[in-house]
Amino acid sequence: MSLGFALAFIFLFLSLGKGAKWLAFYGASCAMTVSMVGRGGLSVPIFFMLLLLNGSAWYFLRYFTDREEKRSFRAVATLVPVVLTVTLLLIVALSGAGLGLVLSLTFGLILASLCVVASGGPLVQFCGLLMAADGLLMVAGFLSSWPLFLTALGFWGVMVVLGVILLPRLVWRKAEDL
Repeated sequence: MSLGFALAFIFLFLSLGKGAKWLAFYGASCAMTVSMVGRGGLSVPIFFMLLLLNGSAWYFLRYFTDREEKRSFRAVATLVPVVLTVTLLLIVALSGAGLGLVLSLTFGLILASLCVVASGGPLVQFCGLLMAADGLLMVAGFLSSWPLFLTALGFWGVMVVLGVILLPRLVWRKAEDL
């Protein structure tokens, strides 16, 4: 369990300010964690859904990663989201002690993925929202909640539709501006 969460946080921090480069590895570490800690028969479909959804999202989004403009940030600008994410994780750990370790870490992953949303351009924001949806799938696996599972799948579906419609237009618009 600890290894799965540690790998998920490492891949999440590596994806700060970057595109979909680490999305498949993040999904695999989340799937590994759900398979170890999840309860009930819902953990098996969530395991396969996390692998399938993140692998296919990485495959689709890698075409947009090459076209994303490379910006060089100052060291302070790249350090601020990491410091804020760690601060949020500390707050979640202190305030969510009654939830248990697994749910506190999972909510920490969801908050950290929302910090990824705030740290970059459209592709980074999109990947951060996909990571938040992965966190919802993990919570559904830990709580063995079918309604939360269906809600997280619906969120993934909405993100897929938005990605198919909006991401090619954003890349085309960037190419037009050059």
